[in-house]
Amino acid sequence: MRYLGTTDGRRWFIDQQNEAMGDLIGIPMGEDISSAVREVKAENSRKLNEGFVLNGKLYVIAMENAADRLFSLERSDDAGSAFLQPVPLPGEMGEALLLGVSQDESFIKFQSFVDSPMVLAFDGSKMKTLHKSSDCDYSDLVVEQRWVETAAEQDDTLIPYYMIRRSDAKPDGNTPVLMYAYGGYNVSEMPFFDNIVTSNNVGEWVKAGGIYIHANIRGGGEFGPAWHENGMGMHKKNVFYDFIAITEKIIADGWTRPERIAISGMSNGGLLVTTLVTMRPDLFGCVISSVALTDMVRFAADDRGPMYITEYGNPQESEDSLKYLLSYSPYHNIREIPYPSVYIQTGACDNNVPPYHSKKFAARMQERNTSENPVLLRVLKYGSHDSGTGEEYWETAAEMQLFIEKALGICQKGKR
Repeated sequence: MRYLGTTDGRRWFIDQQNEAMGDLIGIPMGEDISSAVREVKAENSRKLNEGFVLNGKLYVIAMENAADRLFSLERSDDAGSAFLQPVPLPGEMGEALLLGVSQDESFIKFQSFVDSPMVLAFDGSKMKTLHKSSDCDYSDLVVEQRWVETAAEQDDTLIPYYMIRRSDAKPDGNTPVLMYAYGGYNVSEMPFFDNIVTSNNVGEWVKAGGIYIHANIRGGGEFGPAWHENGMGMHKKNVFYDFIAITEKIIADGWTRPERIAISGMSNGGLLVTTLVTMRPDLFGCVISSVALTDMVRFAADDRGPMYITEYGNPQESEDSLKYLLSYSPYHNIREIPYPSVYIQTGACDNNVPPYHSKKFAARMQERNTSENPVLLRVLKYGSHDSGTGEEYWETAAEMQLFIEKALGICQKGKR
């Protein structure tokens, strides 16, 4: 349980032990947990994460449909049932993190696809911005959450994704699209101001005429344990079908075509995009993979193999597990066919995902690709499980961005 503070004669906690999405409970002062009152019960679409007491009132930060929201605890009357009342943040679809609480203010970090990272001070009645990392204005861009039924067979699960576009964007089938997803390890992928793989600023990409897609596919923690469990182990292929469904939907809706779509992923997200390019090379024009697992048989013997086995399964455990892993293992599913442009990046010092994964994948892809599209491998000499640090990081980011522009046929002068 997470302790939030004390007010109204109660100690307040978020209980994620008995309910993974989090119940808000109050324990009267002087009493033990047996006297706990579950004031606000968990919901399937809302996960209570953290909270604080400020000026005698309780506030809670919750993730709701893959976006963070701030609430105050209110009652319908003096002794009525409790409910959570929304408190406005700078944007409706963003990430909010509690930094700390002083005697009369709380401090919150906030960012969204169109709001640069900022530090907010909230005193219970008003919220002011103490620091903002950029003064760029992207308020004219459209941020919307859409849902699509997964492409997995006999599965009607609805998968959410964010689409960020200009208000004057038209579905002419020609818009360049940059997509991002992770889909693993119970990680909830919140709205970010920058693409964490390529460092593309979302607002700048969209203002220049592109569309940005942020997919909250299964394997993550956005909707509780079942959302994660249905994208791991013997259900891992669901994450690929979820992403495929989103891609097919934006094409069917007329926004773009495969040659104008770039997909990006890092670590488990790198596994995602390298698998996708071997499963459906016809759907994408460009693939950016960073520090990815690609050999889903050999990985179990890596230094971090035991950690990965808990997420993906053990190829040495049973024939069924081995067959399932082989059915999507990127390295083992490269065929002698045309592939889109592929950029693969790894770090020579990565002890999390050893660089042999990217090297093997790149070598076989270069050998069997029958198209004229490039398959490039970038090994950072001092890179770890990242895209480098300092100058090396920015050089890598610039290289990735230029690779995308070249692959999608984007004019270097900023016109698309």
